[in-house]
Parts: sequence; C-alpha cells; structure tokens
Amino acid sequence: MAQAMVERLNAQHWLLITSRASWERMEQAGAWAFADKSLKRASMLHRGTQGVVYCTGESSFAAVIEFTGEFRQHARSTVFGALYPHAMPFRVVAAPGFSLPMAAVVQTLDFIGKKDYWFSYLQGQALRPLSREDFHVLASRLQTKGAR
Repeated sequence: MAQAMVERLNAQHWLLITSRASWERMEQAGAWAFADKSLKRASMLHRGTQGVVYCTGESSFAAVIEFTGEFRQHARSTVFGALYPHAMPFRVVAAPGFSLPMAAVVQTLDFIGKKDYWFSYLQGQALRPLSREDFHVLASRLQTKGAR
C-alpha cells in the first residue's frame, strides 16, 4: 500500500482539473496557475510531466499538455493574480478542438472505481495522479487531430 502511494505521488502523468474559462486563460498564457493549497502536489510536477486537462461544469477532457519549465512560486509569474500566485509553463501537446465527454471513456478508466459515481473521483483536488494506462486512454482519444 505504501509503495502504491509513493508511485502515485511520483507520477509522470496527472489529471489537471479546472473550469473551461480558466483553462482557456491558462492556455493563452502558456502557464498552469496554482493556488497555495495546491503547492504540495504542484511541487511534484517537473519539466516533462504530462497532464490531461479536465473541465468541470461540462464534464469533459479538453487537452493534453506537457510542462516545459520549472515551478515558479512568486506573484509576478501568475496568470490569475493573488488567488493563484504560482505557475508552471507548459505546451499543448493535443487540443483537438472538441471536448471528450467523461461519459465516452468512464468505463475504460481504472482510477474510477465505481463508474456510476465517477464525479466523486474528481472532487477535492485540482491535481490527481494518473496511471500510465489511464493517461494513454485519454491522450489517444484527444490526439485525434494531432499536436500543435
């Protein structure tokens, strides 16, 4: 059990949970913004870490990103001001121009144990480690129209 926790926290793949409006602002800025409460998990990200962007409100996945720089912990690097004073630069690997609904993939995702209650697995943390398998399921569906 302890080994599994260490592996999850050393994850190379993450689920990044935000709203559509926030995702669009971060995409335009080329930096993912973090609140103070996310610092512990955000500090586990590094250059080369990949993530899948999940948009709340519409219950869908929007993009695959890769972090390209170091975590910045000062207000001048922010995207959203004092509420999210930390940031990490990224590049978009895939953003197909459509949203991938959770309903289309929920049955194939291992991190969702009780498929009828999938929404409960997305609450509480804006950053969640993903297994390599779950990342590849989502990334392959989102890379349909290629990288940019």
